[in-house]
Amino acid sequence: MDRLPNMLSNLTKFLSIVFILTARTPLEAQTNPVNVANWYGDYWARSWDGVALAGDYLYVTGDNLEDPGLHLLNVYNPTNPVDLGYLGSSNSASGIIISGTTAYVGRATEIEILDSSSRTNPVTISHIDSTATAIVSGQQYLYLAAWSSGSSIYSVADPTNPAALGPLPRAHGIAVADGCAYLATYDPSGTTGDGILVCDITDPANATNVAFVHTPLDTPEQLVISGNYLYAAAYGWHYRSLWIFDLSNRTNPVPVKTFYTTGRRLTVAGNYAYLAGGSLEVYDTSDPTNAYAVANVPLPFNEGGSAIVVRQNHAYIAQSDGVGIWSLGNPSPPSLRIDTSANSAVVLSWPTPAATFAVQQSPTLNPPNWITVTERPSVVAGRNQVVLPAPAGPMFYRLISE
Repeated sequence: MDRLPNMLSNLTKFLSIVFILTARTPLEAQTNPVNVANWYGDYWARSWDGVALAGDYLYVTGDNLEDPGLHLLNVYNPTNPVDLGYLGSSNSASGIIISGTTAYVGRATEIEILDSSSRTNPVTISHIDSTATAIVSGQQYLYLAAWSSGSSIYSVADPTNPAALGPLPRAHGIAVADGCAYLATYDPSGTTGDGILVCDITDPANATNVAFVHTPLDTPEQLVISGNYLYAAAYGWHYRSLWIFDLSNRTNPVPVKTFYTTGRRLTVAGNYAYLAGGSLEVYDTSDPTNAYAVANVPLPFNEGGSAIVVRQNHAYIAQSDGVGIWSLGNPSPPSLRIDTSANSAVVLSWPTPAATFAVQQSPTLNPPNWITVTERPSVVAGRNQVVLPAPAGPMFYRLISE
């Protein structure tokens, strides 16, 4: 009899949870990408090699002989991108990332930092002297991978006054998670060759090498972390490859899968990895240890893709002659399931494979007050899962496409 009050309490908590089963935006189909639009850069551009999205705007960087190297497109309707012209004054840009309202643009000898609060009129606020070929932002830090001058960590808590914190080994690419930096570089001991170097950056001013994983015959170039896995786009003699590492132990990456690809540039969104090279390649990574290709379609321009970003049901690929925009499909929406755990936490899940979705919650629908939760999904028992604390009262949940 003593168990009855606890059982009733748990039942009351469960009954106070209200949920919605349909997503606002349809689930993406990745198996048949379709080229729906192309933007052709001007005659003076020798190559376009960077893309970043912010709201309805696509920022494109390139190596330009006369005009500025940063271009802006309105992609509210991805099938009809609207050219809004050039931004800035420098005629060479090699890449761009946007973090909140701050944009970081790679130039030949510096990183240009812009206030992008006005998406159509970003303003330069500072510079960092660097020849970085890869830029990663995280919280209040900026991580720069450079081969000739060496990599580095900066504080950008005040973007108008970036402060150098400490050096990192030289590298082609970099990714950061949970106090560790992963660098695409060579074995610092000189005993093997190229691979992934793990650095402890808990103290950004005093990074220390903690592990190195050799990638035989391959040179890692671009790194992306998604959940507990590290993805590395690499190259060898006359071929390219994709490596996947298990990061369950952050200081001991374990290779679990390798593919031969044509891809030069990589992004991961939801349960898919996308590579742009001679083709747009799509891999189902619901189970990264058993990832497999689901699509491979040739790209339309003269040369392979040099940058890729994916949002909602479209992929945007920078190429030598401009930008290709690809529809990734529009099938039925996923269903959102709700369960409770032993400690009365709310367990929300939806099927794999799926594109990038986030969970939103609202205590009422009249009027709704949807707030995106900070918890990101992980794959558990073949389903995308987010675990949330039990609400004190009624709560509505939904999925939105990102």
